Order: sequence, then structure tokens, then C-alpha cells
Amino acid sequence: MIIPRSKKETRSGESFAISSQIRVKVDKDSEFSVAIMAEMIPYISAVVSEEAGCEVSISILPEISDKNEFYKLTSIPGEVNIKAKDKRGVVNAIATLSQLICEREGIYYVDEAEIEDYPDKEFRSFMIDPGRKYIP
Repeated sequence: MIIPRSKKETRSGESFAISSQIRVKVDKDSEFSVAIMAEMIPYISAVVSEEAGCEVSISILPEISDKNEFYKLTSIPGEVNIKAKDKRGVVNAIATLSQLICEREGIYYVDEAEIEDYPDKEFRSFMIDPGRKYIP
């Protein structure tokens, strides 16, 4: 289960193995994403590659949706595609991808899935009110 729950999520129930070193194809606007992957998924080493057959492909497409931070993540055997409206969408997609990866007997697996998501609200926050003693 993805936390927080995504707007649209389709899973096959299958998963596929990936290497601990993956090749990532990025467009000009999403070059920063490799550093984000290294931070959010530290057990996977990501290297930028222009070759065909990369395991992960990341693109920023402003026209993909009218919702800010929108992303579409598709993982099928051998490849993961991330298409996002903006940089925040890429970061959110990588966070979701980190939840799709699991390790069994030293091998990393990615769940097959198609996920579309965006935040409900533009502003994210929470309130701590110590004056009324609402701190748990």
C-alpha cells in the first residue's frame, strides 16, 4: 500500500528483479532526479545513461496535467517510467517508487504498477497548539 494513498493505482500483484545499479535516462529538466534517487533510495545506485534500454526513464511534461505535482509512474518488467508535470511531481514519484521496491534474499524487486497521483491541496501543513495542550 502506498502512503499516502494515490489517486489512481493499478497493480498486477507481480514484481520483477532489478540490479542494485540502475541506468536512468533523464531529460534536460529532470537531471536533478538522480541525486534525489540517491537520497531517497540509498541502496540502489543510479547512473545517468543515454543508451536505449535504461531501467528508469524520467521526464517532465508540463502539459501532462492541469494539476500541480502530478505524476504518472509505470513499472513493468525491466523498466520504470516516470512522467511528471513539474519537479515536485518527480520527487513525489521517486518517493512512491521507493515504496514499490523491496529486498528478498539480497535481490531487489519492484512491484508492477501504474500509479497516477497529485496532492489534494496546494499547501501542506499541520498545526501544533501547545497553548491548549493538544500535543499527544
